[in-house]
Amino acid sequence: MSLRSSNNQKLLKVGWVKDAHSLKGEVYVQLHARTADWLDSTNELHLQLNEGDAIQAYVIERAKPFKEGLIVKFEGVTDRTAAEGLRKAKVFVDEELLVAAPGDAVYLNQLLDFSVDDKGHAVGQIVGFMSNGPQDLLRIARPGASEALVPLVDAYILSIDFDKKQISMDLPPGLLNIDGPEEE
Repeated sequence: MSLRSSNNQKLLKVGWVKDAHSLKGEVYVQLHARTADWLDSTNELHLQLNEGDAIQAYVIERAKPFKEGLIVKFEGVTDRTAAEGLRKAKVFVDEELLVAAPGDAVYLNQLLDFSVDDKGHAVGQIVGFMSNGPQDLLRIARPGASEALVPLVDAYILSIDFDKKQISMDLPPGLLNIDGPEEE
């Protein structure tokens, strides 16, 4: 999910505030990706407290990895009551933090809307992502067929063309037709 901040900055949802963490105003932020390698590149997170509310920037006083997310202390959030007021808030970061350098592992958001082919045959378009624990899954909308979930693993990827927004894959036989016969 992406939104724009009040200063027209493009933001991507990276998680949510799961709970207050201490008496001093810290919160536990659960991250979709379970890691935050972008954390050292920012001094703020953007929170949307309720659906339809404006997104507000919160300055990070300190943050550290914890379980599948972060423990974060925001400036101005000084006690547990204030931290509990942030519970269930959606957490966003600037889209620019989630762009991989050439040769690095890509961020999933960089692949959204890419088309996917299997050994040269069109499969569909990436419409979202899921995780089954060990790996990320591409949610691929397929014309005339049910949505496919395809593991995003190096063994299946032949190439990623960022200019053409195309991923070429070599998928195991039967992966796309687990629900029934594959559409030709």
